[in-house]
Amino acid sequence: ANIFLIQQELAGRIASALDATLTPEEREEVGAAPTDNMEAYTLYQRGNNYFNVSPRAQDFQIAFDLFEQATELDPGFAQAYARYALARARAFEVRPGLGGLEDARRIAELALAIDPDNAEAHLAKGQYLYSGFRDYEGSLREIDAARAAGLSSSVDLHHNLAATQRRMGDFDGAVESFSEAVRLDPLSAHMLEDLGSTYAHARRHEEAIDVFRKSLTLAPDVGPYDFMFTSLLSADGNTTRARELIEEGEAATGERMSWM
Repeated sequence: ANIFLIQQELAGRIASALDATLTPEEREEVGAAPTDNMEAYTLYQRGNNYFNVSPRAQDFQIAFDLFEQATELDPGFAQAYARYALARARAFEVRPGLGGLEDARRIAELALAIDPDNAEAHLAKGQYLYSGFRDYEGSLREIDAARAAGLSSSVDLHHNLAATQRRMGDFDGAVESFSEAVRLDPLSAHMLEDLGSTYAHARRHEEAIDVFRKSLTLAPDVGPYDFMFTSLLSADGNTTRARELIEEGEAATGERMSWM
């Protein structure tokens, strides 16, 4: 059986279960073979797994290496270039020590040179503008370009939109967009953390705490202890629970909390 046709059928079932609608372009993309090299495709999928798991520097680095290996095996693998570019641009935002901002732009442009209709390459360019230059209007233009290319039921599209809305002060819009990202990927601790931090920025501390608790159950070693700490204090002034949370975070991560 064709693995990509099976993937298309599974994507349709998942979309139905999540009450999400794939556009015709997304449905075609899921069923299309992004590469004829199955080894490159396996490396690409593994890269996605590490990219999606957490914002830790070591996970980003492993994702970079896997995406690069995939493109070395198939230099025409546009989707692997696009995801590599997006990972590079997002890593610069949350782990600037990894560098690679201009690599993100260069790799995204390469993806578009191979496939001018690649929607995720536009997301990567938007993330590049957001992370490197605080160009939020430019970020929104690239998100619109990704939508025009047929991307709608995408966790990363809603994540990038939400992050841009939050930076522009539209907290209600950001909550809505992050909530959609969480609905599409309910097992992502990273998406839950972003939703919780948006609630915290909007001073909706009880809602923030509820979301943070869900995030901690999925990834206690990379949990949002700093935001949860401040939310607890802001919500009810519970210094005892806040101190317990500090100790919990230091035990889980093996590091002294930097915000102490």
